Amino acid sequence: MVKPRAKTNQPQVKSLRIRHFLAAVLAAALIAVGLVGWQWARYADWGPSLTELVVGGDFRRVDPADVRAAVKPYLHGGFFRVDLDEIREAVVALPWVADAAVRLEWPSTLKVELREQRAVARWDGSGLINADGVEFTRVAPADTKDLPHLSGPADSAQRVLASWRTMSARLGTNGLKLAGLSLDARGAWRATLASGLSLRLGRDEVERNLQRFVEIVPRVLGARLAEAAYIDLRYTNGFAVGWKSNFEKVGKTHA
Repeated sequence: MVKPRAKTNQPQVKSLRIRHFLAAVLAAALIAVGLVGWQWARYADWGPSLTELVVGGDFRRVDPADVRAAVKPYLHGGFFRVDLDEIREAVVALPWVADAAVRLEWPSTLKVELREQRAVARWDGSGLINADGVEFTRVAPADTKDLPHLSGPADSAQRVLASWRTMSARLGTNGLKLAGLSLDARGAWRATLASGLSLRLGRDEVERNLQRFVEIVPRVLGARLAEAAYIDLRYTNGFAVGWKSNFEKVGKTHA
């Protein structure tokens, strides 16, 4: 008598097949990781070496060669080991550089795009400030001599620049150009027009004093305004005039 064949345990067979499949997948994954690691190991210090440096920007004051020299010490290691923050700091530290963007481009290129400072005024004689009132250099090039000349106590550049903009706009409506503005340690203001005329505006009611100059002084002095060296507007109900001829006489006396 033939005995019936025992039934195959299908769930166990299916589970065994799944385990074999997962083991094969895991082995393939390990091999792939090994190959990738081996390929990386072929490159020096984690990645291909950087062989190209591209420097871009609107260059007027900054020399691209100086940017390259600043970046070069940080190009050690491979593509994945370069510290972009360090490179950016090195570039921004250069004179006349306002900001910089640094990025990598596979497989071997570093790109640096910089933005230069834009001087809006000279500060305390030899310095330069930007549109934010920040002094960024103490060595003003000769070709910046026509910029407004501003001065004041330490940490007052932003205040003086803001006042210069306000006063310049007010004078400009009457065809006058404000070439200089200073704030002394006592808080007194002195403005200088492009013609060389000095306006002593004082500490109090500076806007009113400037308005009085615009509305009254030219009308009172007329053509003789061109002969004035300074106008002192610190008086409540009037103003005083210092004439160029008096200064010339004093100069001849001391000569």
